[in-house]
Amino acid sequence: MNKEIALSKVSKATAVLAAALIALIFGPVLVYFGGWIFGWLANLFFGSWLAPTLSTMFNTTIAAASIPRYSGILAMIGYLFASGHNHSIDLDLDFFNESEDE
Repeated sequence: MNKEIALSKVSKATAVLAAALIALIFGPVLVYFGGWIFGWLANLFFGSWLAPTLSTMFNTTIAAASIPRYSGILAMIGYLFASGHNHSIDLDLDFFNESEDE
């Protein structure tokens, strides 16, 4: 009986560690690429004034929906990636727009 309880506690601890590892590795990757793609599309269709807001909303939603226990951490990471990535997206689109006008 005691062995079963010990195994149960070990399996629960292993599951929590596995979930934390998945959240720390795949959470930022999902948020990073999802935010980049959604930020680019939002910038393309809605303009640079709305893209950062939409991309941040997307990242926060993905982070909150992925693993509830770690949603705060993922939302903060997603916000940082979104805010940094949208500036580079704006510069790239401005560069393409300027080259077409010439």
